[in-house]
Amino acid sequence: MEILPLLKYAFGRTDWDKESIKLIAPNCKYFYINEILREPFYIAKKWNNPVNNKITILSTISDSSYKGLDVIFKTINVLKKLSEQKIEWRIGGISDKSESVKLYKKLHKHKECVKFLGILSAQDIIKELQNATLYLHPSHIENSANSICEAQYIGTPTIATNVGGTSSILSNDAGILVSPNDPYEIVSAILKIWNDKDFALKLSRNEILTAEKRHDKIIIKKQTINAYKTIINEVINHNNQQK
Repeated sequence: MEILPLLKYAFGRTDWDKESIKLIAPNCKYFYINEILREPFYIAKKWNNPVNNKITILSTISDSSYKGLDVIFKTINVLKKLSEQKIEWRIGGISDKSESVKLYKKLHKHKECVKFLGILSAQDIIKELQNATLYLHPSHIENSANSICEAQYIGTPTIATNVGGTSSILSNDAGILVSPNDPYEIVSAILKIWNDKDFALKLSRNEILTAEKRHDKIIIKKQTINAYKTIINEVINHNNQQK
């Protein structure tokens, strides 16, 4: 709130960050520029509906209260109550030695369904995405999570909570938006992907098309260069007017 009103230029890639900037810094010029993913994702094989005897969910989140670890445990409880299907929820980014993990394991049942993978390399994440039934992002606060973008680029069917800029990232039916902190709606989306293979494949194709366009390195390079040209020209013109 102190720094943003002073900015003259900003880069972003979601409706949420654009509207936030317009609200707090109405005179700031906004440039829509996407981000380049890590190189291994551009050359990796796509998700191809792997055959599993259980619902395998991947989430990559940090060990912060707003990233939705609580939602994961709540969702498992509901899923186990409403479905007899086996489930394994694999979580990257958090170690099983985390204090919050120890707390949630005490508070919730079905902790045997959760596996904490710790920090993963790009190659590890790609392998997890290729073998998962779906990717789920349970965050309470978000703008444009790279982990969602990576899942979409691989084509792993994606579910994410509708917070911040996530709706922009999941536009064009490139994933399923669910209400934040609503385990019943999340379970409904999980079972739809699991039970309807044609729907899962359609979702995957939509994600790949959207993500490949959004993270096209040539387009992003042009966007960035054009933005800096605009800024430089405006500064030059302003300086000339001051002389």
